Amino acid sequence: MLRSPINYLNTDLDVTATQDPAMLVEQLQRAGLFALHVEPSNDGATWAITFECDGTAEDAGEASPAQTITELLDAVEGVTGDARRVWDSATLRVFNIGVESVEQRGPHYIDVPQTLLTRIAALGADLRVTFYGPSSNT
Repeated sequence: MLRSPINYLNTDLDVTATQDPAMLVEQLQRAGLFALHVEPSNDGATWAITFECDGTAEDAGEASPAQTITELLDAVEGVTGDARRVWDSATLRVFNIGVESVEQRGPHYIDVPQTLLTRIAALGADLRVTFYGPSSNT
């Protein structure tokens, strides 16, 4: 069986909040996201938060970046009230696509449709792709 030269791992939503993120975390969890990390900075002035989708499709190897970004966007676009204020005041809002690179050759593509890019931009967020080297179990 041939392996793809890049393997999609997941898409994280990384947020650096300048206000207590409890309301944002609560609303996004109710919308089906998982808060992987919620950590205050050493001085307590900001919180680093990482959200992921529930992982069902990713665990089955069926997810694509577009699918997980859509799920993350749907959740964030539904945020209201105090949680929306936390989102709007965040200093970092990044949809971070994680891929494992198992080969160094050739061009490899990850498609993110313009419609999703427009939705990301409308939320004041950025898009990032993080490449990881081959895992030890490949």
